[in-house]
Amino acid sequence: MKPNKDVERLADHAERHRRCFYPLTNAEQKAVSARYRSGELVRPHRHVYARPDYWNSLDPDEQSRHLVKTLSRQYPHRVFAGPSAAATLHLDGPWTLHRDNLIFVATTGSTYSKRMHPKLRLVGMADVPAHVVRHYRDTCGRMRCDVAPVAECDVENVTCDAGLRNVRPATEDDGARLVMRDAGFGMGYGYALTDMVRVTSPARTLVDCGLRYPFEQVLPMVDTALRRGLTSRDDVLAICDAMYEDCGDVLRLLHYADPLSENGGESLCRAAIIEEGFVLPQLQRPFVDPANGRDEYRADFTWCLPGGRIVVLEYDGMRKYVDPAMTDRRDVRGVVERERARETALRAAGVTTILRVSHTEVVERTPLILKLQRAGIPRVSSSS
Repeated sequence: MKPNKDVERLADHAERHRRCFYPLTNAEQKAVSARYRSGELVRPHRHVYARPDYWNSLDPDEQSRHLVKTLSRQYPHRVFAGPSAAATLHLDGPWTLHRDNLIFVATTGSTYSKRMHPKLRLVGMADVPAHVVRHYRDTCGRMRCDVAPVAECDVENVTCDAGLRNVRPATEDDGARLVMRDAGFGMGYGYALTDMVRVTSPARTLVDCGLRYPFEQVLPMVDTALRRGLTSRDDVLAICDAMYEDCGDVLRLLHYADPLSENGGESLCRAAIIEEGFVLPQLQRPFVDPANGRDEYRADFTWCLPGGRIVVLEYDGMRKYVDPAMTDRRDVRGVVERERARETALRAAGVTTILRVSHTEVVERTPLILKLQRAGIPRVSSSS
């Protein structure tokens, strides 16, 4: 089908701001619908569109963020909850929570409606503790975000890119510079605010997810929230105290949560260790290379066993080998050589056994269990 300049402009602008797009005029609606029927566009949610190549390049977590940012422009007072809020807050968690493109919204009313969209889920609560996630471009043009309670932000009087209202994207000024300090944002000059999304507070988000999803899926979220200082154990407990539901699962998550966990993969691995009843390891223990007394290496998981044995378990996520942010721009060979040097230093520092486990081995559980058993990691009577 012949390219349509209006559709191309909508798509280009949306991709530049890391979101999907939607038509605003009858002419745009006709053009978009025709291209959707011909397969030139995908529609992951009602009245939400994207180019297939772009959409398929996003992981499920990022797809969820795109949907939430787009829907928040159509429904500016909607407060997103559960996995949708977790994705928007960039809490580590399994992609399986987002693969169906479901959207979760907070409500103080009924959680069921015959007219409800099949991909919409309502999360009921007596009171909705809303925060605002603010997406903006910094002075270097990089997309960033932060979060604050609605009460601390003059949300109604700040325009973000075309504001939260349903304004034609073609009129948006990408180069607009906002004085966000005066609006309660504390960022000062030189930042272009592009989107503001209302979500449940980090504490409420953790409680909602903890009540509905398995331990191993939510522990990474709790670790992330504590590590980044988005909430505290006391905040989460306050939410639980105000609820009539049994929050035992949430309390268990708080008991085992640890902000020292550096990423979702490590948290998932630790959750498996806990659920399989193994003794808890020490996280991020430092070891100094005795060869120079200067280089320090932190082990993902460390057990100090009887007889002076020290066992280290390293979680090998694929990002360690392919993500430039984690490889210092080295190629795979360089990363492997660095890992060998690391192992040599750890052994010189007294580590007797070094285990490595992949994401697949953690998910399958049995390979992880066998490695820990062969290394002599003891099990406790109960993981609860």
